[in-house]
Amino acid sequence: FYTDDVDELFAYMQNDETISGLGKLESKPQDATWGERFFHMLDPDGYKMSFATPIGNE
Repeated sequence: FYTDDVDELFAYMQNDETISGLGKLESKPQDATWGERFFHMLDPDGYKMSFATPIGNE
């Protein structure tokens, strides 16, 4: 999923009790060589979700 600010979304998800109870954050936001900043989360069924923001598009 793409978002305007992946760091802000990560902080929100990490601090929201409802969201943190529904899944597991697998990684903190990190820069990828393909030009995105992203993090992963596992949903309650074990599916991996990826959240990203293109780097340099501010």
